[in-house]
Amino acid sequence: CPDSRQGALRCALFTPKWPATTASNGIVTYVSVLNDQLRQGGHRPVVVTKANGSAVVGAGDEEIAQWSPRYGLLERIGDRLTKLLAQDDSQRRRTQAGRGIAEALTRENDDHPIDLLEMKESFGLSQHVARYVPFPVVVRLHGPWFLNGQANGVKQDRNFANRVEAEGQAIAAACAVTACCEDVLNATRDYYNITLPDAAVIPNPSPVYTPEEQWDANRADPHMILFVGRFDRHKGGDTMLLAFQDVANRFPDAHLVFIGPDTGIRTATDGVVHFMEFVAAHLDESVARRVNYLGKQEPSSIAYLRRQAAVPGIPASFDNSPHAALQSVAFGCPVVASRVGGIPEIVRDGHSGLLVPESDPNALADGIGRILADRDLAKQLGAAAALDAQERFHPRKVAEQTVSFYRDVIAKWKVGR
Repeated sequence: CPDSRQGALRCALFTPKWPATTASNGIVTYVSVLNDQLRQGGHRPVVVTKANGSAVVGAGDEEIAQWSPRYGLLERIGDRLTKLLAQDDSQRRRTQAGRGIAEALTRENDDHPIDLLEMKESFGLSQHVARYVPFPVVVRLHGPWFLNGQANGVKQDRNFANRVEAEGQAIAAACAVTACCEDVLNATRDYYNITLPDAAVIPNPSPVYTPEEQWDANRADPHMILFVGRFDRHKGGDTMLLAFQDVANRFPDAHLVFIGPDTGIRTATDGVVHFMEFVAAHLDESVARRVNYLGKQEPSSIAYLRRQAAVPGIPASFDNSPHAALQSVAFGCPVVASRVGGIPEIVRDGHSGLLVPESDPNALADGIGRILADRDLAKQLGAAAALDAQERFHPRKVAEQTVSFYRDVIAKWKVGR
């Protein structure tokens, strides 16, 4: 990663949880892979995470900065004023969190100077942190709430509007912005009517697997369909189940393995329908017996099942850069996925997988059926997917792009101080 312009960078990477082994979260996975690759490249990343009551121990020489909301005397006085003036309590919590993150980073900066902080757009926290730190803050667009909240069926009330507004203000005020895909960057520009001249698309990194670890049609179960993701509308768990009803009628030996937590499908009346209730309501009893719901699984188990499955389905109603898609192409699996959000930037239709309209069970079933019925097509798509992952999403390539962008941001920030 280090280039000829300067030496090693000391960049802070914000993550909602740590270590990565304790959380099933796309942002945590992204930070984990980037952190490892930057360290391998001779840089000194600092992982920034919330204190959870006990010290987080990093692996080897890994650097960790833990933060807690600020509740000192002056902060308490300020919080009371903020509570009186703010529209809701979320503004006060964001201010406290921002001060706490900044304080933790300031301590790290005093020991060894930090060059830059990258943090997600969520809740507009970056704007509160940037007020207190002496280095540039880059906002990473993982999934702005105006996109992800709507995709998950969240009620669009005052809290929704306040969060969307706070995120827009933070994105507009950032020194620079990166996005995991072109789609989310363009959508953000259009929604907030902002130009974001200092923005770049840098994809999330994929895992890396050896040829021996990758998917092989000759070793896979020719009847197994795999879904990995939450059971909710966002990840398309409902669409997957409805599609399987159709697939099961056409392929009598087909069976579905469903992995992921049951967060439920939000209804129009703000209720929640959970997995077993949905299956009972929408699948024939004989078809329901061919669904194996495993809930949350360890990464090693998911990797094993990816190699076993004939085809993974990724039917998200919206997603920016789903880890399920990146992992699938890295394994060389023949993917059937929704043509929505950033997924077409990972899975290229007819080349490294098949894309179908989102929230369309019939189209998803047709795509899965094509893979189950044509093993030569499956092999062709899988081979192209593995090559794509190596050429476009390898962690080393993503880290090189990230470091190059960081250096440009730091140079511009120093000139503009």
